[in-house]
Amino acid sequence: MIQGWKNYPFQSAPYLTDEFKSFVKDLKKYILSKLPPGSELVNWSRGHFDASGFIKQGDKYVFFTVGDVRLRNWFDEVLIRVAAHDRDYVGGSNHYVSLDNFHEGVLSLLAIYR
Repeated sequence: MIQGWKNYPFQSAPYLTDEFKSFVKDLKKYILSKLPPGSELVNWSRGHFDASGFIKQGDKYVFFTVGDVRLRNWFDEVLIRVAAHDRDYVGGSNHYVSLDNFHEGVLSLLAIYR
């Protein structure tokens, strides 16, 4: 489902495009399918051409953001980092994973808490 968007030439516009709306819907489904056991998606946010959110597992949080999809490498450079809570946008050190390795990247950051 998300692979079909990997090299998609998103239309740049000053408004929210229908194609980006469709993409974000697919992205959210994909993220939900990749959550580690016992985790939930919280504070999901759709930007102009980006999306972000927090993954919560107990009292642990991981922030992620999929950058501007009009730029190259957005699929392979998803920013993830440890967060103190679901509004902590500065959190810990930046790490980057591809969407293909999103689940594993989140698991490795959640392990930092242990």
